[in-house]
Amino acid sequence: MMVAPASAAVVGIIIMLSLDLTPEAVAGLAGILLALVAFLLITLLKVDVALVAVGALAIGILYATARGFY
Repeated sequence: MMVAPASAAVVGIIIMLSLDLTPEAVAGLAGILLALVAFLLITLLKVDVALVAVGALAIGILYATARGFY
């Protein structure tokens, strides 16, 4: 099976997209803290990336909604 080259290609695509999107996505203290917490959850606690992504999305929506009221 040729799974390893496909996995390497997917990781490469994720890295390139992350580098391209980071300046816009991680803006301000809240974005930096959210990115740091997500990184630590994934690397240290081995939390599934999909769960971290859904959690970060929910937190981002709540934060944006709360900022809209002020």
